[in-house]
Amino acid sequence: MGNPIFVKNDLFKVYTFSNDRLNFVSQMVNTLTNLQIGEKAIISGLKPGDCQNALLALGFLTGKSIEVTLKAPFNGPIAVRLGQTLISLRLEEALQVLIDTPNR
Repeated sequence: MGNPIFVKNDLFKVYTFSNDRLNFVSQMVNTLTNLQIGEKAIISGLKPGDCQNALLALGFLTGKSIEVTLKAPFNGPIAVRLGQTLISLRLEEALQVLIDTPNR
């Protein structure tokens, strides 16, 4: 199977090449932006991107619990609690944090 090509959205499509054919696989991806204020989730990973190393350095590790504490209007920053730390993320950064929501 070839390398996947990702389309940048919350709900994104994955295209893979195999046997000279283009295969389409639709995947539902939950990111930090899908959570409402007060909701908790578990980090399932990070999308590859420019700030992936910075997010790892801040403690956004797979398996850690995360809670959205504040959301600014008009696609502004999102404040999240990661352990005892309150961190503010831009929308572009929050879109890179993949989550699992056990309650949904």
